[in-house]
Amino acid sequence: MMTQQILFRGNVQGVWFRATTKRLAAKLPLAGYVRNLNDGRVELIVQGNDSDVKTLLHRIHAAYPNNIEAVEKEEIEMGEMQEFNIRQ
Repeated sequence: MMTQQILFRGNVQGVWFRATTKRLAAKLPLAGYVRNLNDGRVELIVQGNDSDVKTLLHRIHAAYPNNIEAVEKEEIEMGEMQEFNIRQ
């Protein structure tokens, strides 16, 4: 299991991005959270196997094909999470 921090830049706040991401993540065996950042980006912290994380990212891009301008990904160290949440 890996943990990734994924930052989305573009028109990703105020468009139900967090709620959609939570709904999509709930369909996969993933844990983590999604939250808005003060600089206009959205941060996704996600734990799971590589295939499920890639599936989630594909589904997010499919849901917001014209909103996402850039994505930054980094593998990070974090304790195990049990569920997927929206954070403020």
